[in-house]
Amino acid sequence: MQIGFKCPDGGLILHEDCLKKCRMGKRCACITTLYGMAEARKWTGKPSVTQLLKGTREAYLTIMHDFYVDPQKLMYSIHGRMVHFWNEHYGKLMGFPVEITHPDNKITGILDLLIPTGKENEFDLVDYKTWGSYTAAKALGYFTVDVATGGYYKSGAKKGLLRTKKEVQQSDDEIDWSGADLQLNQYRLYCEEKGMTIRDLKVEVKVRDGGIMAASRRGVKNNIYYLDVPRLPDDEVKDHFDSQYGKLMAAVKSATIPEVCTEEERWDDNKCKKYCDVAEFCDHGKACRDDCPFED
Repeated sequence: MQIGFKCPDGGLILHEDCLKKCRMGKRCACITTLYGMAEARKWTGKPSVTQLLKGTREAYLTIMHDFYVDPQKLMYSIHGRMVHFWNEHYGKLMGFPVEITHPDNKITGILDLLIPTGKENEFDLVDYKTWGSYTAAKALGYFTVDVATGGYYKSGAKKGLLRTKKEVQQSDDEIDWSGADLQLNQYRLYCEEKGMTIRDLKVEVKVRDGGIMAASRRGVKNNIYYLDVPRLPDDEVKDHFDSQYGKLMAAVKSATIPEVCTEEERWDDNKCKKYCDVAEFCDHGKACRDDCPFED
């Protein structure tokens, strides 16, 4: 689990030591921010819904190894938590069920919000997401293609070649929920087991980098999207979480590192290169970083 921070000079410090006294003499962030970042989720013996959406190797390594994280890389998670606090506050003011725990016998989870539809015991199930425009674009089904402009390059290395420009297009076939569809459907099953009726599944997406050129180039024009998530077959959802649960728990029990995460789970190795907190404990992750080093 996460036990400390990586300092700007590359040094390591335990959470409790950092909060007592900055080892560099000048803090890299406000102590209240660091306090929130230090609240790492502890392993309870039961995996969470979100843990089972990760690659099994990544989830296993975060359970079995102590690791340190650069506070700069935790800012997005703090942003997401603040969004949840905001919505939870106003959900409570409106009398809606919020932050409902998922006390399954095997897995844990927290459902963000249920909005009554007006019919008895019927709700819309809502989850808040703070995503970058790349992930938001995938959920919207946006993708870019090269489109001919009708002109040709008249000089340089591309002389005589057809000029093209990037154009954003949309197709429902390109929609990728990055696991949110499985997550919300798992929460739906929990609610239905408790006798509730779920009408719609929704995600409210706050776009972290909304309004800047990179987002616009991906077709993401808005800062907030309120999207309908498809209802998946019950067996598909149960099979996914049963399979992920079985693989993770078997690995933890035997202390045997699982197979390398799938290409999709690794984001075509981009996660291994830049974003996985436990890549240093993974032979594939270390190889990726050796081949494509980056600044910590």
